[in-house]
Amino acid sequence: MNQTADTMPVKGMNPRLYKAAESGNVEEFKELIKNKVEVLGEVTSEGNTALHLAAYNGHYEFVKELLQLNKEDSEAGRKQFVTAKNREGNTVLHEAAMKGEEEIVQDLLAESPELAPELNCSGETALFKAAEEGHRMVVKTLLPHTPAKFDTRKLDGKTPLHLAVINQHTDVIKELLQQRRDLLQQVDDCGRTPLHMAALIPVATPPTFTFPWDKSKYEKHIRQVGKMLLDEDESLCYRVDIYEQSPLHIAAKEGNAALVEEILNRPNDCVQMVDENGRNALHLAVENAPLIFERVKRSLGTIISNLASRRVINCCDKNGKTPLDIATDVENTNKDPQLFSSIERHLRECGAKKKMLDTKTTSSTEGKWNYEMISVVAALVGTVAFAAAFTLPGGFPEGDPTGGAPAPAPKDSDAPSPVLLKESVFKVFLIFDALAFYHSIASVALLIYAQSRNQVVDPILAWKSIGGMWAALLSLGITFGAAVHLVIAHKCLWLALLVWFLVITIPIYVQLLFYRGKGRLFLERKRFIWILPRDMLAMLALMFYQPITMLDSLFVHGIILPLFHWAGKKIPGNVIKPDDKKL
Repeated sequence: MNQTADTMPVKGMNPRLYKAAESGNVEEFKELIKNKVEVLGEVTSEGNTALHLAAYNGHYEFVKELLQLNKEDSEAGRKQFVTAKNREGNTVLHEAAMKGEEEIVQDLLAESPELAPELNCSGETALFKAAEEGHRMVVKTLLPHTPAKFDTRKLDGKTPLHLAVINQHTDVIKELLQQRRDLLQQVDDCGRTPLHMAALIPVATPPTFTFPWDKSKYEKHIRQVGKMLLDEDESLCYRVDIYEQSPLHIAAKEGNAALVEEILNRPNDCVQMVDENGRNALHLAVENAPLIFERVKRSLGTIISNLASRRVINCCDKNGKTPLDIATDVENTNKDPQLFSSIERHLRECGAKKKMLDTKTTSSTEGKWNYEMISVVAALVGTVAFAAAFTLPGGFPEGDPTGGAPAPAPKDSDAPSPVLLKESVFKVFLIFDALAFYHSIASVALLIYAQSRNQVVDPILAWKSIGGMWAALLSLGITFGAAVHLVIAHKCLWLALLVWFLVITIPIYVQLLFYRGKGRLFLERKRFIWILPRDMLAMLALMFYQPITMLDSLFVHGIILPLFHWAGKKIPGNVIKPDDKKL
């Protein structure tokens, strides 16, 4: 249904009727049915009637005209037309509820109230569609007309409240809790309550953060959802699914730090609950940290502090492993040595002990980062930037010794200057050429150092080198634009401006390549107006901020730490234990 009238194949429906319903052209529709009333029974290849199409596209006047026309027909004919379903089993009420068309929903319910409990092929009423899409007023309208016995979806047992929670529609959640509070205790086929769904939000809607404040807004929204549910019934913390996992187990496993904190800040002892494998929330958080350690970091700290006070930090699972045993096991995968060294240190500080034998092994292939290509690209950019510094645009004045046979080195006063030295764009060329060279060399140096420590790649230094490579590529692009401008701007200004446009829109083009919209163009995104300047400023800031972080890493890891290590060896009586070498 998201295809246009010009591209969508139509079988069985009059083309004029299809286009009129898609566009909401009432006059065209009236003209058509003057002599062809029978076309109202025609459907598209997806089984949609003209009423489906008009309701989905929000054409209220068109829907109103259709309903009025059917009132003039026989009662049987009217019911058959209004209650018709498409191939997905959706009635016209499903389509209108999905799009949040409140006026159309009200008219349809007034015309045929029996549409409200109608189920589609997934066992959903129109209420499910409205709750899933976050249309509060439509939900409010449908609730009195939808019997409670239809609140469970046949496909997986979920309720409208489950869908509203997983999609973080707080206003819909509030409306459902006001009118159907019993939904709070209903579970799906996996035995999960709405609070379990809140714990699964990072999986259902994976977050993407451009700036740090985006993450804080995302977590604030999750915390708000969890708070609404827990304020209604705190016993949800103790409900377990068919795998005997509580909402805290799932939140810890998925790195949902906001919900972990919201649950643990309340007076309950659900932190001591274990699943079918005898594992508490800390076991699961530590075990899954290699996959989502960026999300798990904060929830780990919260759980550790709570477990330490409740003296269950050394709880063993069915395999006899404590959280510290698992932390040691996952540390051996080398996916983030620094993270798991930190986890192990915090656990030991809280009194954690190991129950299993230490069976550390080092794999040369597991967790290995392949950065050879990055180092090659960075070195190539450095080579190009180095060469650009000695092939300046515009060259030198005629008679320059560097352009002909070798000549005696001139004095400072006689040294030739580039022809375009006084041009402001020439200074831009030199500055960004130097930045490209700087970033590429620093990236290569960081990458070499990151791979030289105990045959394990340091992920923090490696990611900084990747950032440096991107900054080098962007700097090189601006260098190219400046060089082209200096050479051709005085002859063909529009061509120089076109090159500048292509260069400065590189960040936008990269984002366009990564955009995965569903049938929509990039330019149709509602936030497009501020995405453009935001991305350009972010990329520009990266080029100047990255040198600071890279220089800091080289200074600390390459000079300060080796110096302290050397001094420690020289101090009499100071013996470095084998276990300390990995630090």
